[in-house]
Amino acid sequence: MPQLELLEDLTRTALTEHYGLEDTAVRMDVQQYEDNAVWRITPPGRSSFVGRLSVRDGRPARQQRSEMR
Repeated sequence: MPQLELLEDLTRTALTEHYGLEDTAVRMDVQQYEDNAVWRITPPGRSSFVGRLSVRDGRPARQQRSEMR
């Protein structure tokens, strides 16, 4: 399985398990895939938001928050 596909599957699982969003109904459009995987996530009938999954380990939380801004 290609890495981006794996990251999308993990993100869809997290959206279902932690946010109650049914993974098959959520639209996910890749915005960036380099050091991070970033999607515009659009649940049916709701406003979209950005989801980010860090590809690399070992970055401190402060640095990751800075990147998200």
